[in-house]
Amino acid sequence: MPKISMYNQINSLTALRGIAALVVVVHHFSYYTLPKTGSTLSAYSNFFRNGYLWVDFFFILSGFIMTHVYIEDFSLKVNSSKYRSYLLSRFARIYPLHIFVLSLFIGLEILKIFLLNNSAFTGKFNLTALFTNIFLLQAFDLNCPPLFWCDTYWNEPAWSISVEFVI
Repeated sequence: MPKISMYNQINSLTALRGIAALVVVVHHFSYYTLPKTGSTLSAYSNFFRNGYLWVDFFFILSGFIMTHVYIEDFSLKVNSSKYRSYLLSRFARIYPLHIFVLSLFIGLEILKIFLLNNSAFTGKFNLTALFTNIFLLQAFDLNCPPLFWCDTYWNEPAWSISVEFVI
């Protein structure tokens, strides 16, 4: 039986989530930052070619672990107090980093104006998309499902946070 810590976590599965997250980062980095590297790795390895599947694995494990952690709170009865506490803890854990990353992107857009004399807040980085990202609505552009390169994402991976808060 896996060891359960005092925080009601299954440590071995938490470690697997970390590995899955790392593989997803490597996959994204090698395909989008260094596309020739990603193509080369994919030519020689199904592991890298199918690296995107680790996102699914990460979500499945996360759902299982979250269920395990919160099962006692929600097994008898879901009430507004318990649900509010759960949402606040999830929000406090994820949202500050999300806002920090958005702030970095905003800073880069402002630098475009002053350093490069370019237009800012256009294209993918438009103000409507910024609004949807701040309020975690970016994955709900009905004309463009997630991961289809639409103009609703300032930070591409944050679509998952958007979906998580609705589920």
